[in-house]
Amino acid sequence: MPRYSYGGSSRHISREHTLGRISTIHPNIWECCHLRMLLNVVRGLTSFESLKSVNGILYPTYQAACLTLGLLEGDNHWCDTLTDASISSSAFKLRELFAIILVFCNVSNRSELWNKFKDHFMEDYVRDFQRHYPDADINAHLENFINRVLFALQDFLLSIGGNTLPHYGLPSPQAIDGIVEKF
Repeated sequence: MPRYSYGGSSRHISREHTLGRISTIHPNIWECCHLRMLLNVVRGLTSFESLKSVNGILYPTYQAACLTLGLLEGDNHWCDTLTDASISSSAFKLRELFAIILVFCNVSNRSELWNKFKDHFMEDYVRDFQRHYPDADINAHLENFINRVLFALQDFLLSIGGNTLPHYGLPSPQAIDGIVEKF
């Protein structure tokens, strides 16, 4: 604990009751970042569990408590970004943009963003499938398309960020007999 504090406008260092300093945390360390936000805002805490409690409701994560308290920005601007890009960009470019957003931006609800745009991410796979099998039922192969998107996303995530999809709260791709089933 520091024993001295620096008093703003003057150059005088006084001995007062200084509790300590809080070091900075990068926003990509989500749980610690959300814990820090709560520690800076919520008063009268008795335990770490009380940090997750808002208005008598115990939330499973610090992030959920932060969202409830309104400490986190919504993901509307990320939705708008992907919506705008989906108008003029290919599915491949959308997947890359989504991966970049996951790695370098602080997205509050990554799984909701995934669920909203996964149909856009697999448009090229669906189009290729329809070209090769015009009479086949696309709905019967949706899980395969999603799996291919997950593999493509994970490959790109590993190349730029070094983490897999579960690290970002997204489902893992499933290998079928050790390979990705193409169609």
